[in-house]
Amino acid sequence: PILFYAVIGTLMASALTAVVVHEGSSLLRGLCETIPYPEALAFGSLISSIDPIAVLSVLSNMGMTDLDTIYVVIFGESLLNDGVAIVLFETLVHFLDDNMEVDEHAVLAAAIHFLVVFLGSFLIGIGSGLCCTVYYWVMHGCQTPLVEVLMFCCWALLPYYICDGIEWSGIVAVVAAGFIMDMYVVGTHVKDEPVEGPLETLHSSSETLNESFSEYDAIANNHKARRRRPPQVRRPIFSKEGLLGLEAKTHIGFVTEIIATMMETAIFAYLGLFLFSSRYHWNFYHVMIAIAGCCVSRAIMIPTLSFAANWITRIQQVRDNCSSQQLPQQGNQLSTPQNRSSKAAGVIIDGKMQLVLWFAGLRGAMSFALVEHIPLY
Repeated sequence: PILFYAVIGTLMASALTAVVVHEGSSLLRGLCETIPYPEALAFGSLISSIDPIAVLSVLSNMGMTDLDTIYVVIFGESLLNDGVAIVLFETLVHFLDDNMEVDEHAVLAAAIHFLVVFLGSFLIGIGSGLCCTVYYWVMHGCQTPLVEVLMFCCWALLPYYICDGIEWSGIVAVVAAGFIMDMYVVGTHVKDEPVEGPLETLHSSSETLNESFSEYDAIANNHKARRRRPPQVRRPIFSKEGLLGLEAKTHIGFVTEIIATMMETAIFAYLGLFLFSSRYHWNFYHVMIAIAGCCVSRAIMIPTLSFAANWITRIQQVRDNCSSQQLPQQGNQLSTPQNRSSKAAGVIIDGKMQLVLWFAGLRGAMSFALVEHIPLY
């Protein structure tokens, strides 16, 4: 369902918002200016970028983690949704030029441009993440934690500047690279380390003391004797244990959290000051129409795509159950309902989750940033 909401849902919400904004401003033409469809579509694309930071913080305070379904769906949609909305906005903003003639060829060219930019940026991000994985695999054990953190930040920013230089979407590339780096560089599995008690600590201390005396005797007897490090076993290049050291993983988590908090605070402070700027002219009816368009479009999009995603999930579950019933019994393993249900993949989005997803469609910093980059023709 994450891909449904992030890709199809963003396109659907943009179109529905544009229709509501255009038709609403047409009905209130005596009170506000009618917004044409090109401007309405551009507005629908930029306002479809959601920012559910408040909802995720509330869910975190309730005790939910990234292992809960609703948390993963909201967070995953917000990650991919930003990239789709940005590419769609950059595609539709060309239609704001009055000299441009909108016909079938222009629409086809815009659709091709959208696919090329989105897929190209995604592939650049994947390639950058793979190159980063290879780099850390080659340099494993050769860098200090400080260098590992610095190089991690450099590799994270590299796909953005590449795509920005060729006028593609840097956000899509960063998200794609982030998936690869999180899985194979940072790692998702951590080996359990034994916890030392008092007896183990005393035993290790005595062993360390004996080793120091033996080392002193060896140096005194032969100054050319050198301690040789045991050869390190190189991990697989694509291992879920990750390629960073434990100290570097801790530092990266702390540094990225600090940077994210600072950036969010700065952008929302600037957004608050933006309300009092004399550069912009406010119209109460336009604001109400825009809010209604955002709410109505998401209220239509969420149940529609949830129904389609649940239908596909149920088909997969029925197919898995049928295949598990046809498998012959091996040994004492019985085909119980618990075994069959564990093999069934997919998540059902019920009514309560759909309501939370509707409230999670808050608009934030990305929409504001896109507004600031609208060209004036």
